Amino acid sequence: MKINDKKILVAFIATPLAAALIIAAVSAWSLFRVEPGVVKLLSSPDTLKDAYLELREPQLFAGYKNWDREGNGVFNTIRFFDNRVFYGAGIRPEEKPYLELLLERRHAGAMLGVKTALFLLLVSVMGAVALAVEVKGSGQK
Repeated sequence: MKINDKKILVAFIATPLAAALIIAAVSAWSLFRVEPGVVKLLSSPDTLKDAYLELREPQLFAGYKNWDREGNGVFNTIRFFDNRVFYGAGIRPEEKPYLELLLERRHAGAMLGVKTALFLLLVSVMGAVALAVEVKGSGQK
């Protein structure tokens, strides 16, 4: 049985391309829909709680359970605001910088998603080049 290199290469092209499209869509949603909405909510002291509730759910690559140096501050901020919201306390205007920290983390995650999608797109293009070389080398069109 002969291995069909073309089928393998097509799968090698399609898989990262599909992943890139999904990741790009999630990141674009965060960059162009969620983040601008949160910025509007952060502009008024009356909507800081709403801004927190929007930021409570992390972006795909900005998971608050990821333990890195920057994530520790975010994790502590989430825990603090979760207690405040649970007990019905509002978020004071002087606490806005902590919400901006969450927004920065979300933005960094969205940008990582964009870069990951570009990398996967590049992998897919490399597969397409390999497929073109394989088709040309085998003499088929």
